[in-house]
Amino acid sequence: MDEKLAACEACGAEKSYGSGESIRYRCGSYRMKGSALVQMNGCFINQLSKLRQFEARVRQADKLQTTDAVALAIRKICRE
Repeated sequence: MDEKLAACEACGAEKSYGSGESIRYRCGSYRMKGSALVQMNGCFINQLSKLRQFEARVRQADKLQTTDAVALAIRKICRE
């Protein structure tokens, strides 16, 4: 199996079942016969969750004392 098909490329959810012809991911998204990924609500919820976590970390970094410290913290968050 293709390594890139082992997880949903939109949200990173693991493969639930399927093989080369059709694959369904734990988020509910699926791919049929080599077609593009069809995203479902679970996929969007996973993406929104990741975005909220990122936003919370940036807000925390923004509370640091100096501009340099804020800039370093945000660079570190973006590298992860």
